[in-house]
Amino acid sequence: MLGAAGIRRNKAILLCFAFFIPFVGTALSQQSLVLVAAGSGLPEGLYQNLNSEFSRSNARLAIRYLPMGTEEGERQMHEGEADLGGGDFPLNAAALAANRGKVMQVPVAVVGVALVYNVPGAGQELNLSGPVLADIFLSKIAKWDHPEIARLNPGVKLPSTGIMVLHRSEGKGANYLITDYLSRVSSEFKARVGKSLSPKWVTGTTLARGEDILFQVKDTEGAIGYVETDLAIKANVPLAHVKNADGDFVKPSPTSLAAAAENAATAEEVTNAPGKESYPIASFTWLYVPQSSKTPGRSNAIKDYVTWLLGPGQVLVPRYGFAPLPAAIAAKSKAKLGVL
Repeated sequence: MLGAAGIRRNKAILLCFAFFIPFVGTALSQQSLVLVAAGSGLPEGLYQNLNSEFSRSNARLAIRYLPMGTEEGERQMHEGEADLGGGDFPLNAAALAANRGKVMQVPVAVVGVALVYNVPGAGQELNLSGPVLADIFLSKIAKWDHPEIARLNPGVKLPSTGIMVLHRSEGKGANYLITDYLSRVSSEFKARVGKSLSPKWVTGTTLARGEDILFQVKDTEGAIGYVETDLAIKANVPLAHVKNADGDFVKPSPTSLAAAAENAATAEEVTNAPGKESYPIASFTWLYVPQSSKTPGRSNAIKDYVTWLLGPGQVLVPRYGFAPLPAAIAAKSKAKLGVL
């Protein structure tokens, strides 16, 4: 079994391949520069598609997005192993000032976490509230026919099946989103678990990827877990309608994510934003952009890429299960890039 040092060496080797991987085919052979972004797996599908679209009109520049987790992506960005970091929350002041000079953070799209479950015989998608979800993840609600779940779903036949909680492994942006939300709506959850990339869960089974959770949910009666909204929508599984700050039960979708962003008080307050149509477990996904790069050419390429994401790229975002930025936030972010 590899120790921490061995794992880090292997990651460094993989990054070397990401930087210097040979390109095959006429279009790829013309590319002379590869930028590497490392970060949260939550927006992986979004970046894969957007990067492909970007390269269609920028043949000499390729972007590789490595879904290593928010925590690892931030580390690699700070240590110069990656050109950009990616995460699902804004960095604090200390992180922005660390190591490679100042770092600016730029929101790229609105992301969300969906609750997926397997409740035999329910016959329809279930309503769930923040406090009920918190109690499920605290193991205080252990069966699907619990009175608090039944109260939210009048007329629905709920089985006495036990609830099997599934959660993600350490360092994941999806962990931060779900625990941030549950900490806002449950003081007990905040005290016992709190918001974190690597929460200390009191119950449940840990799985590495959203795809793993989807597979386990489909295969296990009584299971519940949380995954990226784009994955959940594509998987065609039941999605919980979550009670928002206005008291309405809302299903995750690009439309309800966009409503959360439009109604948010600030860029940091998308989670549990007001608004009748706002889905509450939402956030921006961010790129962490060092203000100094290895060469002026790389800095210019990074600026061109991020500017494209905040401009033409925004039109493409809804195609891939995410929501674009509110126009005012996109404009403000583009203005910040002038210092690069």
